[in-house]
Amino acid sequence: MLFGDRVSKNIRKLMKKLPRDDNKKYEKDREKRLIIAELTQSEDRRVIEALHRFINLRKSNELESGFPGSKSDIILAIHALVKLGDVSIARKAALSWYSRDTLSGIMLNHRGVSAGTVPKDLLLEQFQMETDSVKFYGNVLNLLGESLSTDNELLQTLVDQINPTPFSKSWPTHREELEAKIRIGYLVKYANRKKVISLIKREVAYWEGHLSKLKTSVKDNNISKEMKELYDMWYYPEESSTTREWARKKWNGLKKLVDMNESYIKEAEKRIARLLKVLKKVE
Repeated sequence: MLFGDRVSKNIRKLMKKLPRDDNKKYEKDREKRLIIAELTQSEDRRVIEALHRFINLRKSNELESGFPGSKSDIILAIHALVKLGDVSIARKAALSWYSRDTLSGIMLNHRGVSAGTVPKDLLLEQFQMETDSVKFYGNVLNLLGESLSTDNELLQTLVDQINPTPFSKSWPTHREELEAKIRIGYLVKYANRKKVISLIKREVAYWEGHLSKLKTSVKDNNISKEMKELYDMWYYPEESSTTREWARKKWNGLKKLVDMNESYIKEAEKRIARLLKVLKKVE
């Protein structure tokens, strides 16, 4: 069979809807992922068109998945397009890297792509591991290259994400730090100097204003006074047990609020310091 014919056959298989038999869905879904990995080896232009169509069909739920609610095969298709040098998909991926919107956020849950699967093919296993890597994000931005100098939306998005954006509480923070470093390096290398300086200064001004409000609320004399009154009420033996319990709960609630604000203050200070560090690099 000619190579071109094999590409056509794989594309047709990729576009087929999964069977209704639940027992077959898993294997068919895995087969689709393997096909995506295989198609990446081809330089045929039809592959890029087919992968775009596949993503659109999956996003619109016109094409089922063996894993209900799973969008990981979309991420694999995006990875394939990035490997094939598709700039348009790289831009969409960069803009929605941390999006929580399941409709517009094509990079939603891009980490852990291989979760729930047991790859039986070395190519698919390698492909899924590549998609889960920090290097993939670097490839996304490198593909965009100098377009950042004229793409204001992309520039604003990357400046917004100079500080690491937590993916989830359980996700290791070093991953976010590594991706943030990639963004910063890309900004320093390709961004319009005047524009990026203006955007970072605006971001610094926002966080400095936010920090000022937080510090004011922590020093609020009314809160301190109320906490002292509640503390006294809590420990006065003359008060009823019901009143003392009420005062204890109220005091603990205000203490948590103060502690929370102090935590937010540290986070705001950390963000400002990082922004100023990047500003120094681009000035």
